[in-house]
Amino acid sequence: MEMEYTKAEKVYPRYHRGEEKFHKRWEKLHQRQKKLSNLRVAMVLIFLSTGFMLAFQRENLLLWTGFIFSFIGFVAFVLSHETLKEGEQYLKGYQDLYKKQRMRKEGRWREFEQRGTEFIDRDHSFSYDLDIFGQNSIFQWIDDTTSALGKQKLYQLLISPLEKEEAIIRRQNLLEELGKKELWVRRFLVEGRVGRKKQKDFREVIQWGSTLNPTFSKPAVIFAVKALPWVTLLTGLAGIFTELPLGPFVLLLALHGVLFALGFLKRGRVLGMVKDYQLELNQYIRQLKVFEKHRFNSEALQALQQSLKAEGGKSGTEQLKALEKLANRTLNKQNMLFIPINILTLWDYRCLVDLEQWKRESGKALEQWIDTLGEVEALVSLSNIHRDHRDWALPKVAQEPSVYHGKALAHPLISGGAVSNDIVLNPDNPILLITGSNMSGKSTYLRTAGINLLFMNIGTKVCAREMEASLMKIHTCMRISDNIEKNISSFYGEILRIKEIVEETKKGKPVFFLLDEIFKGTNSMDRHLGAKILIQQLYETGGVGLVSTHDLELTELEENPKVGVKNYHFQETYKDGEIQFDYKLRPGASRTTNALYLMEMAGVEVTNRGDPVKNSKENPK
Repeated sequence: MEMEYTKAEKVYPRYHRGEEKFHKRWEKLHQRQKKLSNLRVAMVLIFLSTGFMLAFQRENLLLWTGFIFSFIGFVAFVLSHETLKEGEQYLKGYQDLYKKQRMRKEGRWREFEQRGTEFIDRDHSFSYDLDIFGQNSIFQWIDDTTSALGKQKLYQLLISPLEKEEAIIRRQNLLEELGKKELWVRRFLVEGRVGRKKQKDFREVIQWGSTLNPTFSKPAVIFAVKALPWVTLLTGLAGIFTELPLGPFVLLLALHGVLFALGFLKRGRVLGMVKDYQLELNQYIRQLKVFEKHRFNSEALQALQQSLKAEGGKSGTEQLKALEKLANRTLNKQNMLFIPINILTLWDYRCLVDLEQWKRESGKALEQWIDTLGEVEALVSLSNIHRDHRDWALPKVAQEPSVYHGKALAHPLISGGAVSNDIVLNPDNPILLITGSNMSGKSTYLRTAGINLLFMNIGTKVCAREMEASLMKIHTCMRISDNIEKNISSFYGEILRIKEIVEETKKGKPVFFLLDEIFKGTNSMDRHLGAKILIQQLYETGGVGLVSTHDLELTELEENPKVGVKNYHFQETYKDGEIQFDYKLRPGASRTTNALYLMEMAGVEVTNRGDPVKNSKENPK
């Protein structure tokens, strides 16, 4: 395994040094493991050769010494090998975390495998349009979860804006604290990665824990399961060593066999399920222990720690350890040689009785413990924004309605220095109409405003110098396409989405909307008239938001004080036959177009198009 050297050594030396440090430790431990493997093979050869020679020289003390010590040495080397293997996994885990953090800072996070594509919902009010899930998404950028439940919790955090200022401040304090605890975060994440080959959904175990089986809770059944093997054993011993007949022992043994056969498959499914989740359970225990033992200042994190306390003062870790021990007992079922012991001791039934007792004591709390752990994983992922971007602003919740003020607002997913712009929305001018030519930056600006408002609403920092905004629900209409399965055209889909926005504003709810090229599926006259009516209605019902358009006629709305529209635009310049964009937002309406010019650049022969440069007052050549 070779280290990957990139610009991180110069630009992000801290991450590079950490990655290199743990790589060197891993290499050193790996070499020790190789030597240990060779010694283990040597012990096996010595054990077999001395055992073979002892068959002919049983009184040779030297051979007996070699035979015994080679066996002891082999066992010791096997145990040491497992310890070194686990140590390697820890070191590899730390190295991978440093590497991932470096790649995230370098803008290479788009190479991360976990993208949250399973959470893509084209009908969601904003997540699809704002690239929250999927390739090149917010989820792919920040995800550090290690369990399936943690991934689900992160999904919920990203689509569940907080509705009160107090909740946002609590979340901000929590994420600020996690953002500063780099060492603890790495330890917590590594504990969840060691030995985990894939993420399994623990919901099956949670459902099992909350469902009691009354049969194995009855005192008579518990007594019979525990007493019958002893009665059978004593009856057999009495028949062997006394004059009592063996008939009762044979009958009892037959009863054991019948009980073993009854419900064999059903018992196997339950015990097999517990066994299958043993590794996942062990990782939860390690992570919970790391979380429970740490001292946090945030009230929200302290509350999460308290939620792990079970009745009687036992921690979630202690209770899960008890379940892990029971899971270990089910491993004997895998050995065919264990079947006679299973039948004689009613081992399966004893396991079910003990598991049922654990469920009665802790089963209902199991979901709480696992959900809490998943929430901590999700919060740790969310804290990457605070950890990696200390210079970003902590937004404030505006006390007045219909306010969105941001200075130097930029898109968080654009690597290499995104162009920043301001945004000013208030009750007098709650709607910005954004015009500009193709590729000038209109859609990106809308997403920038939407994502940063979402960040404020979920309690994270924002990609801005300053930001203050009212609490508003985000609704977007940007990427509407034909839905063949539902037999819905893109235009009708756009109408349905806009209907949702209008209905929300009519209910008096604070709504922040983003409309990108609305009504583009119809003719220019209907599009222009429909857009004017919609914008006026959104203003009258208290809507706040941004509208991008190519219809320059809409810019006349700014002259109507009853609509509350303010015009802004992006523009392009032309140099040496090429279009250049600076992506800076400017007041006023756009006066340039570039569609025909772009067609000509693409090889489409355009005649009598005029010159967009000469026709532009804004962009003299």
